[in-house]
Amino acid sequence: MKRDDLVALIMAGGRGERLWPHSTSSTPKHLLRFGGKKIMLEETIERVRALVSLKKIFIITNKESAGPIKRIYPGFPSSNIIIEPYRRNTAACIGLAAIFIKKRFPGAILSVFPSDHVIRKKRQFLDAIRFGASWAREENVLVTLGIKPEVPETGLGYIELGKKVGERKAISIYTVKRFVEKPDLKKAKKFLSKGTHLWNAGMFIFKIEDILKCFKLFMPDLYRGLLKIEARLSSNNRDAVIKGVYKKLKNISIDYGIMEKAKNRMVVKADFFWNDLGSWISLEELYSTDTKGNISLGDTLSLETADSILVSDKGLLVTLGLKDIAVVSTKKVTVVFPKDRAQEVKKIVEAIRKKRSLKKYL
Repeated sequence: MKRDDLVALIMAGGRGERLWPHSTSSTPKHLLRFGGKKIMLEETIERVRALVSLKKIFIITNKESAGPIKRIYPGFPSSNIIIEPYRRNTAACIGLAAIFIKKRFPGAILSVFPSDHVIRKKRQFLDAIRFGASWAREENVLVTLGIKPEVPETGLGYIELGKKVGERKAISIYTVKRFVEKPDLKKAKKFLSKGTHLWNAGMFIFKIEDILKCFKLFMPDLYRGLLKIEARLSSNNRDAVIKGVYKKLKNISIDYGIMEKAKNRMVVKADFFWNDLGSWISLEELYSTDTKGNISLGDTLSLETADSILVSDKGLLVTLGLKDIAVVSTKKVTVVFPKDRAQEVKKIVEAIRKKRSLKKYL
């Protein structure tokens, strides 16, 4: 198989609800700026362009984000933007994209990336993807990337390492012993001390034919739906068929649906800076603090305030006597919560969603 068989898929359909009220339905996380000068999706595209040409980069998103994507990256080929009619998580997302890409690039190695992660040490990132692609190409395995944990993080899934099977340029690849759900603090500390677990970065590399075989084996309902879509890709009613299939699909991740069940899975132990911006606490890795340990973005004045996160989009945000608190203020909303409950911001979003009069703030 040719060495130019790598194709990239960027998933840009998430809401990023733990970063509300910045991340909303109209401006989801991947259309915001965090940790860099460019919008996160734009940074992702630029990073992936070092791997493949623009014509081999695909974005899968929803109807609401398609227009903004074209505006922020006007040179991106419209034919490479795939629209999902409903949010059905990463299994359906990757399955639908695989069918589209298979038609254009049969026999491709598909590399899959979230659109809203912060990655630094670009060379190490590229080396890890190329190394993983060589294993997917030659060994017919499903490859995922794992990040060495720096802290006992409870907001991420983990991958338990099995046997080390290869190494190149100080990058190692292992069998996967098991995938572990988001742990409590006690387990997270244990994982960190043992050194046998990596953070699950949500990036994957596999042959399109191999992932489709796994869909057929482990998710037959989804696979049958994909076959219906594939048969109608060139027809006038393609979008209606996709909508009909998607409406019946389960909301399930590729981790649950495939990676936890497959036998031919490997994990590359990656050596680059990675942050999934899973909550407001993530800003502590991206921005420097003042002498009191505060992170301040926008116009803020902090008095007798320590170890807090202060974000203001409009106007002056003033705090007095706070410690270990996050205050995020936008044009429409101000939210205040203890830093150690940052993962629970999603609860606020869920509560607002139940109140019709407040939905305009989502």
